[in-house]
Amino acid sequence: MHPSNDEALLNLCGDASGQTACIIATGWDTYPAERKDTELTHILGKFKTLGFTSSQLDLTTATKDSIRAALTGKTMVWVMAGNTFYLNFHLHKSGFAEIIKELVAEGLVYGGESAGAVVAGSTIHGAEKVDDPKEAPEVIWQGLGLVDHGILPHADWEKYREPMAAAKQEMERFTTVLALTNDQAVVITDESEEVINNPSDEE
Repeated sequence: MHPSNDEALLNLCGDASGQTACIIATGWDTYPAERKDTELTHILGKFKTLGFTSSQLDLTTATKDSIRAALTGKTMVWVMAGNTFYLNFHLHKSGFAEIIKELVAEGLVYGGESAGAVVAGSTIHGAEKVDDPKEAPEVIWQGLGLVDHGILPHADWEKYREPMAAAKQEMERFTTVLALTNDQAVVITDESEEVINNPSDEE
């Protein structure tokens, strides 16, 4: 799901005039190029509409130094959907996982959709019920640990009801799980963690 609650996003980022977002679409690499291009065009358009200037970061060729340079001074990093295992592998291999907590502590806002939300949690166990681990060069089960529990979006997605229920059950073997419906988002600050409902007329 793309950012669906403009008000909540802008509350985190402040006045979007002059704000900058760095978009990570690496998770879509395992899908057809046309699908990735469509999703990326949509998200870039969304941030432009909100008033952001956007750049992109390809984790498959990134290093810790290039990631730090790409994100320093940015308002937000937005991690898109795709294959959770492929995305998580490159988050760790590139060095992103090593520095993201530091960058967030310095004021960078982390946002993620679907796989980009799952990897923010403490583990991605359970994702194998909906994504193919074989798409990743190596399976890394540890998430980014931006929160101390698991995050499972799409909990009410009717066409994936059984796999999502199995994913939640498996993830709960390793950690507590915050399950979100397609109409929800979680907003986390230093002071609070709040599940919010997205406007029904938004995508």
